[in-house]
Amino acid sequence: MALSKLLAANRGEIAIRIVRAAADHGRRSVNRWATKPASAP
Repeated sequence: MALSKLLAANRGEIAIRIVRAAADHGRRSVNRWATKPASAP
């Protein structure tokens, strides 16, 4: 079974590299992240 999409669950440098590598190999990616809550330290 081949991957059809790749989920990157953050915006870190490693995630960016993985998404770019997937694109280089013709794979689609979906990016999701949560914003930091105002109450977080």
